[in-house]
Amino acid sequence: MNPERPDLYTEDRLKEWERMDGGDGGFPFHRQRVALEALKGLDVRSDAAFVDLGSGDGQFAAAVKEQSPGWSISLIDGSEAQLARAAKVCVGASCVQADLNQPLPLGDDSIDVVHAGELIEHLYSPDAFLRECRRVLRPDGHLVVTTPNLCAWYNRVLFPLGVLPIFYEISAESTQYGVGFLRGLKQSDQPVGHIRVMNHSGLVEILEANGFDVVDMRTAVFDVKAPLLFRVVDRALLGAPSLASNFIAVARPRGKS
Repeated sequence: MNPERPDLYTEDRLKEWERMDGGDGGFPFHRQRVALEALKGLDVRSDAAFVDLGSGDGQFAAAVKEQSPGWSISLIDGSEAQLARAAKVCVGASCVQADLNQPLPLGDDSIDVVHAGELIEHLYSPDAFLRECRRVLRPDGHLVVTTPNLCAWYNRVLFPLGVLPIFYEISAESTQYGVGFLRGLKQSDQPVGHIRVMNHSGLVEILEANGFDVVDMRTAVFDVKAPLLFRVVDRALLGAPSLASNFIAVARPRGKS
């Protein structure tokens, strides 16, 4: 999800991404399944106010709605095309178009659960975004963030070989620069707009620095069509957060009353 590039979300691009989706057959990705499990385990009221920031096509929010039917669901995204799809997928949800690099169009202490799936790495100022999440969360609220790991195990192999890490982009127009022998394996040459890709300690530290306590950290595999050996190793390293492909962090706002 790239809030700065709504032109990415044309019907042709959305269809292309559907064709490319995940090594496990598309939605829900493993990181989304893990996030749903994390949401299911939260100690929140049955009528919790839930907002999905960078909601995309609404499939994740629809799964949340099915899992927690009493929750009120709001979707905020920068793409008009995505929100049009989301309104059909997650019927009854409130859909708002907004630039997620700007203050959130939500009141103070108004939300019980904020979900930001694969969003924070696209933002110019993750710090400002996290402070906004803290502002809108109730004192007993929860933030669930998913994001890729710049220091995943395969990136630690690629970097010494002179190949740019996966998830990192140096161009706004092509993914083909600096990737060496991976060039022919790229599923698309269109960047997704990663700006601030994090490692494990960086994610924990930026959350803590902006008023959150991390109460749970889970991991997920890289959902991509890849050789069996890659997928076996990737899954085997789920227990090593610093090496895993994706993080799912659950955090609570600190010091709100």
